Amino acid sequence: MSLKKLRYFEYFDAESFFDGKRFKVVGKQAWTDYKTKNIIGTKLEVAIFVDKTDYGCEDGEVVSNIYEKLVFKVPKDIDISMEVEVKPVNAICTIYGDYRNQLSIVCDDIEIVGK
Repeated sequence: MSLKKLRYFEYFDAESFFDGKRFKVVGKQAWTDYKTKNIIGTKLEVAIFVDKTDYGCEDGEVVSNIYEKLVFKVPKDIDISMEVEVKPVNAICTIYGDYRNQLSIVCDDIEIVGK
């Protein structure tokens, strides 16, 4: 069986996912539209430098996403320095990938938490 458009029914609790995590900017580039190649905003690459999320423990394995990198896509030009602590504002997240272990994050803005 191969059902179509199931991803439209998948819910991701972004607020719970971001809770307990802290992010620092480690890269920045223009966000371009795939078809038109027009610049539509900024892609900020961030690293998780604190992860207090309880992922549960299975077979004694402790799980953490510390030092993993994510990309925050923001639909505007952002001037920001590297290693600044930020958090996403009004993030919409989509899980994708063959193993459902990739995350696309589009947010209205970012909030600078600390330098």
